Amino acid sequence: MVYYLTPSHVDALAGSAMIRLAQTARTQGQTRRARIWIRDGLGLLRGTAALCDTQHPHQRRAAVEGAWLALAHTLNGDLDQACGVGRLTISRLGGVQSDRCTSTLTALRGELRSGRRDNADVREFVGELDQALCAQPPRHDQGAYAQGPAV
Repeated sequence: MVYYLTPSHVDALAGSAMIRLAQTARTQGQTRRARIWIRDGLGLLRGTAALCDTQHPHQRRAAVEGAWLALAHTLNGDLDQACGVGRLTISRLGGVQSDRCTSTLTALRGELRSGRRDNADVREFVGELDQALCAQPPRHDQGAYAQGPAV
């Protein structure tokens, strides 16, 4: 038996896969399909460790899942939610090291920087995110996780 494969973990895997599919659908001009993937992915990611407090015993997992949830909120246009979840996620980075989290946060930064600079909270959060990402050790994956749904 695989001890870490809980229903919540399966939801996180499926939710992050849906968000990745939504990104692909958007780049292919399939906006309706992308909206469906985003809606379904958000539904799954909301029930994961992403929103647990910073005393949760699995901070690395919560950080990775939080990065995906923040990205999902951004793609859905919920910028206040994205910044809130993003702030909780970067608050976890001092105690964990995760190439997958860093890669997903880098994708989040890219999404927030493209066309959303008129939102003061987004501008402030992007600055906080830049600082948090600069403080992370160099990634070993060379971006492999940004390409796929693994959490």
